[in-house]
Amino acid sequence: MKFLKYLSILLLISSFLSCASQVVRYETASGQPEISIPTELASKKEVKDLIVRSYQEAGWNLIQDNDYSSKFIRPCGGSFSCVMGQVLLGNSYSTPPNFEITLSWIGMEEKTKVLISDYSLSTQMAFGQINRSSLLGNNKTFNDAINNLRTFLTYFETIETGLYEGGSIGPGKIGFYPGTIKAENRIEMNLEKNIGVYVEAVQLYGNAFDAGIKRGDILLKANSVKLTVDNLSSVLKPFSGELVSIEALSNNQIKIFEVFVQD
Repeated sequence: MKFLKYLSILLLISSFLSCASQVVRYETASGQPEISIPTELASKKEVKDLIVRSYQEAGWNLIQDNDYSSKFIRPCGGSFSCVMGQVLLGNSYSTPPNFEITLSWIGMEEKTKVLISDYSLSTQMAFGQINRSSLLGNNKTFNDAINNLRTFLTYFETIETGLYEGGSIGPGKIGFYPGTIKAENRIEMNLEKNIGVYVEAVQLYGNAFDAGIKRGDILLKANSVKLTVDNLSSVLKPFSGELVSIEALSNNQIKIFEVFVQD
């Protein structure tokens, strides 16, 4: 009976992967998920710093890092796919599976190529053996990895062309691009009407970036003064050249950031 149970699970997974593989796979020069960011938009260091930080903020642990590659690991968790991964890769004596991803940084004269050289699910067996299965054989996963990399290119393109309004530097600025909060999100997060400024993007190496503020945070108060999109500049400008204590909603938690206001 136990064998039949596992067999039915494997057949279900096989069916699922078969359907997913029908997605048309993106083509790349290397055959791996990759993106190229022109050096006129950002240096190799800027590209690497932004992407590494973004992965860390998403819950990935950086375990190996040098100028040419960075390796991250993240617990798979208790989702259906993770449980199935445990069945496929290990047994009751193996460790819970982890996601592993390795990004390679290739600096060229006119661009920086970012390449995902490995994206796997792995588990360690009782006697130290590591069982690993690449996730890049699945077309949807492969395409999703490329789409994720493309968001970084879009970020640098947007910053360069100044499509964000409000600016990021200058007196009374802290180095981020403000946005509005959707009505449905206000209700979901129980936010007071008009209060709060959505962080649309953070200027790389800017004051907000250095303080730990990230895209998706919602700034609520500056030195106890409630913030809105309309009063943001008037509230911050008197503190030019000083640190301001900003209360924000970050990862569904209230956090306090000490941020230097540009003078």
